[in-house]
Amino acid sequence: MTTPEFASNRDNFCYRHPGRQSFVLCQRCMRTICPECQTQGPVGVICPECMKAQRKAQSPAQKHANRRWGGGAVAMAGRSGRPMVTYVLLAITSAIGLLQRFPASAARSPSSCGSGPPTSTPISRVRRSSPGACSPCSSCTAGSSTSR
Repeated sequence: MTTPEFASNRDNFCYRHPGRQSFVLCQRCMRTICPECQTQGPVGVICPECMKAQRKAQSPAQKHANRRWGGGAVAMAGRSGRPMVTYVLLAITSAIGLLQRFPASAARSPSSCGSGPPTSTPISRVRRSSPGACSPCSSCTAGSSTSR
């Protein structure tokens, strides 16, 4: 259902494929391009001629970066297309999180000196319910002196 005016206007068709209708413009030269001719750029689409000009204008460092990183896939490891660095960081963070949920050593267990979680009260001021409830060890002298 195209009108004769629409069909006669060449701005509504791809400049490389005159039979293909398109309304997308190249962001550099502003020519109409069809989906087959479009190359996605950082801001919009670019036609093949502008893409060639852009590649020719690249510095040697930019060309090296494109070869090394595959054209911008910085977070991808190898050629698999998977973000391996992200997966490794997630695994390490998860492992550390799980390890923090378990007690680190026997020093925090209720059977060791102090019989409970550490408090801000000094040991010399703690009143024990019965003398000798804590067996003396090398790290505390609570068993040798009982203060009431």
